Amino acid sequence: MRFGPTPLADAEAAILAHGFRLPGRVLKKGRRLSADDLAALGRAGYDTVVTARLDPDDVPENDAAREFAEALAGAGAGSGSGSAGLVTGAAFTGRCNLLAAARGVLCVDEEGVAEVNAIGEELTLATLPDETVVGPRRLAATVKVIPFAVERSRLDACLRIVGERRGIVRVAEFRPRRAGLLLTVLPGARPSVLDKTASVLRDRLAAVGADLRAERRRPHTPDEVASALAELVSAGCDLLVVLGASAITDRRDVVPAAIEIAGGTVHRFGLPVDPGNLALYARIGPVPVIGLPGSSRSPAPSGADRLLRRVGADLPLTGREFAAWGAGGLLKEQLGRPSPRSAPSDAAAIAPASPPREIAVIVLAAGQSRRMGKRNKLLEPVAGEPMVRHAVRAAAAAEGGLPVVVVTGHERSKVEASLAGFDVVFTHNPDYGAGLSTSL
Repeated sequence: MRFGPTPLADAEAAILAHGFRLPGRVLKKGRRLSADDLAALGRAGYDTVVTARLDPDDVPENDAAREFAEALAGAGAGSGSGSAGLVTGAAFTGRCNLLAAARGVLCVDEEGVAEVNAIGEELTLATLPDETVVGPRRLAATVKVIPFAVERSRLDACLRIVGERRGIVRVAEFRPRRAGLLLTVLPGARPSVLDKTASVLRDRLAAVGADLRAERRRPHTPDEVASALAELVSAGCDLLVVLGASAITDRRDVVPAAIEIAGGTVHRFGLPVDPGNLALYARIGPVPVIGLPGSSRSPAPSGADRLLRRVGADLPLTGREFAAWGAGGLLKEQLGRPSPRSAPSDAAAIAPASPPREIAVIVLAAGQSRRMGKRNKLLEPVAGEPMVRHAVRAAAAAEGGLPVVVVTGHERSKVEASLAGFDVVFTHNPDYGAGLSTSL
């Protein structure tokens, strides 16, 4: 590809490298210059223009991006979708996106991606992180040609890598499963707590394509747990999830012992993911069994989610996969966690002491309510009083009796009058017409 300043007389059909705004027209970057375009540039006082002119062995940016994306998707030329669970979008400005065809787990061969990107700087492949859950039509990866063309030999080298490695980027679709849930209980367990836990786990299972078909609640003993597991298998469940009233702390503990009594095998206990270290993976015949850690009572991410994702998408679970989870396995700490990571003596080292912060509640009441037409929505009656009074009442009810600051702007006097009787501080924003950021 030849790139650089080109006399207008030689620039017809060349690719415009930088956009121009001319009287009566806009010439965008990447445009093939016509005789009419060049005449307009000449009238505007230009005698040269920066262009790209392709050589015979160059593949235009959109063609190269499309061809490479279709190869990644496992699609035939022009088909747009293929065996990798990906759909190719339309190529534009040297970019072609790869979208998930269905809900599942994005699988990225990171070495393969690096190998492709090492061929040259012209053709790039970027993906979401490995094991990201993607929904239908969700952007999973993108191919971008940096200049206006790629040499045929370099594109072919990238295509060879895709063919040899197979599945550099793919989506493993979640398979519909019939899930069974077993909650073990100790004396004094509150049904309301168990109900809430079951609701959280129902949503967790639904996120990986599993439908909770059966639930059992049994005493926390090996025989009772083994009996319930056998019942769930007999009921046709093809995924079992167990959350014990007491955390699993050893392979000889209640839940793993019960799995073995039921004829199963424990394949993994303990994950390099936190929260979620105390998760268990087992099988009773062909049926996977996941022993959940206590952190799974919360909807916050934990190591159990990685197990559920891979089981839901029928992805392998071997020692190699488990070991690799440690990189990035330190997840966000959960508030209220019974056993937080930081010991009291660590607190000063992890979070140096700082002066107490002064906190207030700000109510933004300066807007013009343009979508309401001529009415100010803050002054519209709701349950017999202006809407803004409801907002300020909620702010004033904040725990700890925090001070409330009301920012006014449009119809300042009316807003202030509508809040008579509230202990608030008013501050006026004279620039309210410029938008919410000025009130902040």
